[in-house]
Amino acid sequence: MALKKISKIKELLPVNLAISEEMGMDDYRASILLFLSDLALVDGDFPNGTLTAKNTQDIRDTITSNALVHAVQELEVKHETQAKEQKIKDLNKKRSYSPFVVTASGS
Repeated sequence: MALKKISKIKELLPVNLAISEEMGMDDYRASILLFLSDLALVDGDFPNGTLTAKNTQDIRDTITSNALVHAVQELEVKHETQAKEQKIKDLNKKRSYSPFVVTASGS
């Protein structure tokens, strides 16, 4: 029974791998590759198992790198926004202290 399940899994993994690649689901693809790597190693296919494990790590490194880039970009935007808000507050404060405040009259 367990061998039938493993055979069915081996059939479905390449299909799921192709779908995950097509849909850009990198984390899911990495999980499938890791499972394929484990199966290859269990079957004694060490070169393929090792290569697949390396591909899995490369994908996970890319995911991590992309997440870090996104986090840094968010922090930069937040910092720039805060700096601009502070500059506006400073300018408004400076303008409110100016003895020559010009106001528009309605006449």
